[in-house]
Amino acid sequence: MRRSTISRRHASVSFRKDHYELNDLSSSNGTFVNARRISGPVTIVFGDEIRFGDAGFIFTKPLGATPPYPGLRRILTFRGAIEIALVAFVIGFAASQYLAYLLYHEQNRLILAEAVPLKPAPEMSASAKATEQPLKATSSQARAQPSRTPAQVRIGGSPAPESVEKTAPTPLLSPRSRPAGPNELAAGIALAGLITGSGTEAGRLAPDFTLPGLDGSGVSLDATRGKAVFLNFWATWCPACRSEMPSLQALYRDFSSYHDFTMVTVCINSGSKSAVASFIARSGYDFPVLLDNENVTGTAYRVRGIPSTFIIAPDGRIVWNFTGALNWSSPEIRDAIKKLL
Repeated sequence: MRRSTISRRHASVSFRKDHYELNDLSSSNGTFVNARRISGPVTIVFGDEIRFGDAGFIFTKPLGATPPYPGLRRILTFRGAIEIALVAFVIGFAASQYLAYLLYHEQNRLILAEAVPLKPAPEMSASAKATEQPLKATSSQARAQPSRTPAQVRIGGSPAPESVEKTAPTPLLSPRSRPAGPNELAAGIALAGLITGSGTEAGRLAPDFTLPGLDGSGVSLDATRGKAVFLNFWATWCPACRSEMPSLQALYRDFSSYHDFTMVTVCINSGSKSAVASFIARSGYDFPVLLDNENVTGTAYRVRGIPSTFIIAPDGRIVWNFTGALNWSSPEIRDAIKKLL
């Protein structure tokens, strides 16, 4: 179309990524978009009224073409960048927390490996092995499938010298001729059902031990026969142990009225007795504390991490055990323990 008002090179229309652009090429009679004269590149959209000189047009999409939406790709790109940055931040934060968790427990494991060398477990006599196997079979219902474990400190280290005398562990009580009673099974099953990965030592005879208390007197587990025993292994430098001690103290106070229940805690610190006594006094705890600087008792009970708890039936069988910190004020856990009483 030739008109006197339209220059030979009047204007140009070009597509720029996600929009169309109209540019006046220094025409004599001007280029207008929606009745407004333009002097440089201007974004146009379908439906705009365009005039070159005195010739008017309506800007429409070509047949079969998909109309571009100005700025849409830019908006989507900006929003996508924000979402990617947010996802990367969440993943990075979670990864850093997990690495910090692994580092924390690895440091505790190395500290314990230096402080308390793990001794090889004493060999059992043939008669003790013979009595232990049926007991494990009768209490297998109380075991839970292993899953994750909460915060705990692992124990590791070099074996003790070959000159260490190896003796068979003395059971707390001789096993009964009948299977475990309904109370023992009920308590073990209830606890194992509450906490996954627990009860792995259920049915095993609890090895006897004699350890000194904070007052200097010797305390024997054999003296508690006929009672349900709550046995807990811990150390003053163990953060997980310290976190569960307030609820442990509350459990001791609240269960002190049960004459068939007793609590014994074993501290495996390799330091002085005065340091343990100072920690107990400063924290305001009054539950019984025994000292095992060489971790002999923990080895006999196959303890591989602290805090570690064992519940022993009056007949000397281990009803339930767990490695890790727990809230002993939980009504569900307390009700499960009461089934044994």
